[in-house]
Amino acid sequence: MSDFLYLDLETFSLLDLKKVSLDRYASHPSTRILMCAYAGPSGAVDIWTEGDPGLDVLQERIRRETVVPWNRMFEYMLMWKVWKLRAAGWLDAMVHALYAGLPAGLKDCNRVPFFANESETSKETLLINKFCKPQKDGSIRDRNTDPEDWALFCQYCKDDVHDTRLIHQWLLPRYTIPDRVYRAWLLDQEINERGMPMDRPGAAYAWLEAQRLQALAGQQLKDVTGLENPNSPAQLLKWVQERGYPFNSLAKEMVKKAIAQHDGVEPEDEDED
Repeated sequence: MSDFLYLDLETFSLLDLKKVSLDRYASHPSTRILMCAYAGPSGAVDIWTEGDPGLDVLQERIRRETVVPWNRMFEYMLMWKVWKLRAAGWLDAMVHALYAGLPAGLKDCNRVPFFANESETSKETLLINKFCKPQKDGSIRDRNTDPEDWALFCQYCKDDVHDTRLIHQWLLPRYTIPDRVYRAWLLDQEINERGMPMDRPGAAYAWLEAQRLQALAGQQLKDVTGLENPNSPAQLLKWVQERGYPFNSLAKEMVKKAIAQHDGVEPEDEDED
């Protein structure tokens, strides 16, 4: 396990990863790998960017070495779906950090005094929003449109590899993950990749029934209130205030309080999950 390859990917897609599953994101035809920063157990952090030579050399290293990203599943899925590439083996620096009681987020973990916050990019979110997805006007930004920010983006990617290696190398001699824990993690990854069986026709019919019931409830509310749009809080609030509703809000707590006052009982507190 000495041939570690620390690695981080940055990608572009028309899909928003916050709104779709990782599998759908990685499988979408618009999804591309923009850059890959990588390093061995020591030495400088290198970077390949889309269109650069040397991708075949990098991919051959991935096939031969144990890849160590921060949060493996993202890199694993993107390599497989975009590059059709399988690594020789995997470890996950995030899992190792969690086993040692450290935070799950790379930047949060990097703030732990052991690591002295050695690198942190203040414009990370702005750079990701600029290069990893279309802009609000539909335009796509890249190294040609924003060369200075692109250089910062590349450095951000390299910094993540630097930090991942720094933390993982610190953890290795201090916290040995037992084999049973490692095997459980591998099983967890296999389950996540395979997914869980579901009744797709049943889910589709459930969605249709939910739509039917929503439309029925909306029509019933129109019949009762006579409002053109009873979903409008302003229209509904005016309607209920004309009939004695005492508050200026239709927030759930206010509605419950009004009902309790009307019934002459104290409102019950909801149990917290």
